Amino acid sequence: MGVGEQATQTNLSYNPKHGDANHHRNREEAAQLLTDEAMTNELLKYAVGRDQESELWYYDVNNGCYIYFENEGNTPQLGFHAYHIHPGEENFENIDIYKLCIVQEEILSDKA
Repeated sequence: MGVGEQATQTNLSYNPKHGDANHHRNREEAAQLLTDEAMTNELLKYAVGRDQESELWYYDVNNGCYIYFENEGNTPQLGFHAYHIHPGEENFENIDIYKLCIVQEEILSDKA
């Protein structure tokens, strides 16, 4: 397992409220997920948080913003749904940007 990869299997749950790269969100007040399912699953592998049972986040370089993985509760499958957020939007203040920068720097250096 590489730096930043999840030790526990996490699972993406599609939420039509947020849509994805191929589907517009079905609630205008909800944040849009900008990536497709495959890319979102890839980003989820490296997402960080306080622990794996809290919300997780990652900086999506391709879209130039953060992707937020919201934990769907204490479930055996450790399910998360995802959406992209920007400064000032709900949940943005929950992101530990310092921790995330350290992890992503390590991931990028491992890939080089």
